[in-house]
Amino acid sequence: TLFRKRLLKFINQSVNQCSVSITNLKKIDITLPPLEIQRKIVKKLNKIQELIDKRKQQIEKYDEFLQSLFLDMFGDPLRNPKEWELEILGNLVNINMGQSPKSETYNKVKNGTPLLNGPSEFGNKFPKEIQWTTDSKKSCKNGDLLFCVRGATAGKMNFADKVYSIGRGLAALTPIRNISLEYIYVILKYQYDIFKKTSNGSTFINIEKEKLSKVKVPM
Repeated sequence: TLFRKRLLKFINQSVNQCSVSITNLKKIDITLPPLEIQRKIVKKLNKIQELIDKRKQQIEKYDEFLQSLFLDMFGDPLRNPKEWELEILGNLVNINMGQSPKSETYNKVKNGTPLLNGPSEFGNKFPKEIQWTTDSKKSCKNGDLLFCVRGATAGKMNFADKVYSIGRGLAALTPIRNISLEYIYVILKYQYDIFKKTSNGSTFINIEKEKLSKVKVPM
């Protein structure tokens, strides 16, 4: 469970990797209600997990449907079988790559500018304010499209609803022509596999500004 993972991480004595010694494992306190109550708890949690698993399957099917719909409308963006007029993203938006402030300037007391380092601060559409910095290096504008460019979460997106300081894991896209950022969102969402295949990162995807600016957008 999530609680168990957090607990194990909390008692972890290793700095570089998550490992739990037998000594620490034995120290974990476990609540022990009567056996019948334990069985009821497990039964309820299993039912909830079944619902979660079914919902995940539904979402996967919806994603597959949207992917096929996108390809039906636009075709493969690389091959452009429908012969749409194409424009590279760098001619449509300004791409502002983030830069991380000094860690000692981070705070939780709302001192300075709200800081975004990646999708851990992302919501359904807009980010959530979790931490702040007094040493903002790069920032986004209200209305910008926020795009994750590093790590396992590269390609995740949100829209800025105010000015944020953005770390090096993010890029902020600001339109410089008459283009809808919601449309750019859709185009980038369905080009994730292209980024994955052409990434320079050995383990995780790292999307450089030059690569992002060359994404072809059907017009």
